[in-house]
Amino acid sequence: MSESKTHASRLSSYKNAGQGTNDLRRKRAELSVALRKQARDEQLLKRRAMSPEAGEEVQPEEKVMTPAEIVKGLHSQDLSIKTVAARAARRMLSREQNPPISIMVEAGVLKPLVDALDRDDW
Repeated sequence: MSESKTHASRLSSYKNAGQGTNDLRRKRAELSVALRKQARDEQLLKRRAMSPEAGEEVQPEEKVMTPAEIVKGLHSQDLSIKTVAARAARRMLSREQNPPISIMVEAGVLKPLVDALDRDDW
């Protein structure tokens, strides 16, 4: 009896003691999926930040627009200003790890961008 208590206390000292092989396999699979997702997301962020779009020149000292400036640009009559504002909105929402989605929605960026989808002259 004391031998089984000693055996049980030694087993409980291991981190995976008492867990079945199915539980351990499931946990490994979940961890593997989570790590692959994280690596894929990091790769996408790197690709977005490093590769310029076709025909778009990268200017390192380009001014970062505020959400209010983006909204003002999207309401402009000048097509080039609208395009710059739309690109600034896209960059702001796609480059950061935690994009400021709620800030952009509250600023009113969403409606002009959705309206721009109906236009053919862009």
